[in-house]
Amino acid sequence: MYQTKIFLDYVNSNKLLQRSLKFVLENNSGNYNPYHNFNHLLNTAKYSYLIGKSEDLNDVDLNKLIIASLFHDFNHVANLKDYKDFYNIENSVNGFLDFHSFNVNLFVENSITTTDIINLIIVTEFPHQKTNSDCILTEKIIRDADFCQIFEYDIIQNIILGLGKEMQITIIDRLEQQLKFVEGINYNTEYCINRWNGLKNIVVDNFTHLKNTLNVD
Repeated sequence: MYQTKIFLDYVNSNKLLQRSLKFVLENNSGNYNPYHNFNHLLNTAKYSYLIGKSEDLNDVDLNKLIIASLFHDFNHVANLKDYKDFYNIENSVNGFLDFHSFNVNLFVENSITTTDIINLIIVTEFPHQKTNSDCILTEKIIRDADFCQIFEYDIIQNIILGLGKEMQITIIDRLEQQLKFVEGINYNTEYCINRWNGLKNIVVDNFTHLKNTLNVD
């Protein structure tokens, strides 16, 4: 909660960031999705900011990351069974361009171009279309931030139940899938690597215990 306050204090220091957050709150059709909802966008933006600060990024790059994070799953269809992620990326880019059209002068004042934001949105497409080694620092940061939901207290609700609902699979199938996924997570930044090293065993244990519970007759 304290980290969220620090992040929101920063957002409220910049009119473009304030308008970005307001636009997403008021216009994102996916705000109430099971997983790809407003909470996910806010968390990704928050962690982009926190990771960016740990990497000593300047304010311009921090602002690019925050805006791209807020839009990276904008108007997400929340149907991972029937739609590939490039469809969601298209929705995200179109939503961002709509927002940009109302705030052109503010983007100029903040030295941010549409290309800056669109490139950061595109790099979050999953499965990733660009290798981590080919990514620049800001691209690595937004990718790491996109996977930081696992650091939050409500991971069972969001990552297991929420994503399972969007994937249209059973809870136990989702747990098995997630256990395989967490074994292969490779973060790019020291901030995430250090946090994950301290949490990985706990997360794996929690998922395993829940899976064992579901296997009881």
